[in-house]
Amino acid sequence: MLPHLGPLHAIAAQRGDGLRPELVRLLERDANDDSTASGEPKMSREEDNKALVGRWFGGFWGNPWNPQIIDELAAPDMLLQYSLHAPRRGREEVFNDFLAGSLPASSGRKMHFTGTTVLRVENGKIAEEVGLDDGVAALTQLGILKAA
Repeated sequence: MLPHLGPLHAIAAQRGDGLRPELVRLLERDANDDSTASGEPKMSREEDNKALVGRWFGGFWGNPWNPQIIDELAAPDMLLQYSLHAPRRGREEVFNDFLAGSLPASSGRKMHFTGTTVLRVENGKIAEEVGLDDGVAALTQLGILKAA
């Protein structure tokens, strides 16, 4: 017997009739079923969060950039904070915040640098993105720092 059926059995025992076997089978089947009513598999919170983060990186940091992803996936008071970005809070503030400038799109040049990002997901939305990026490499590529 499944542990979650214990309270139902106790209530039925007080009435003196117990749970009907067909009800027990139905409840056990529903508890073990890995699909939704539409037949699609249920996703765990961890799987949901991984999918959300993947969509965020593809849309927000991908090429081409998809600005609509902010309204779709970011929490209204999202925090975005990197070493080369002023801390930004809220959906409207995460645009064009690179403190030292950027490469003009028409230049054809690309920037490449590494970093680490930590995302916090809350209620199915990106609530916080905090990262540490290689600012020296970025500033060198922008021509702000001279290579040694």
